[in-house]
Amino acid sequence: MRRFFAMITAILKSMGHFTTEFVREGGKWVAKLLRVPGAPMHSMPTETDDEPASVPETFDGVRRAAGALAMGKIPTPEDLVGVSEKAARWLQVQPKDALHRIMCADDEQLREHVRGRSPIRGVVPFDDAAIADMEMAEAAEEAMVSEPTPVMRTRRMALQERGMRP
Repeated sequence: MRRFFAMITAILKSMGHFTTEFVREGGKWVAKLLRVPGAPMHSMPTETDDEPASVPETFDGVRRAAGALAMGKIPTPEDLVGVSEKAARWLQVQPKDALHRIMCADDEQLREHVRGRSPIRGVVPFDDAAIADMEMAEAAEEAMVSEPTPVMRTRRMALQERGMRP
C-alpha cells in the first residue's frame, strides 16, 4: 500500500505544472462568467420621495458619453456636458452591452434606474458601493490578464533538456 501511494505522489508531482495551469485558466474562466453586474447585498436602495442630487433633468449627456464609450472612444468634453463625476465613473464600469442599453433607454427609465426603483436589466446600479465593486473587479481582471502565462512543457521537451532521446 505504501508503494501505491508513493507512485501516486510521484505522478502528482510530475503533473504539478499542468494542474496549476489548468486550475488557473479555469479560475479565469469562472471569474469571467461570474462578472455579472448586480446590486450589492449590503446596500439596497430605500424608497424615498426626495430626489438625489446627482439625478439630472435630462440624460442626453449620459447617452452621448455611453455611445462614445460603446464605440471604444474617450468621451469628449462636449459629450460630458451635464454628466456628473459619479455618472462618469458609473459609465466607465459598464460592460459594452449595458452601454447599449443605456443609449436606448429613455429619460424616465434612466431616472428610475438611478433612483433605484426600477433597475434596467444588465446595467450596474447607480450606487457608490456597486461602482466601487465593479472598479475592483476590473482591476483584478487586469491583474490576471497582465500575469504572464508560463510555457507548458511536454514530456518530450523535458527529456530533450536532459539530453535524452524521446
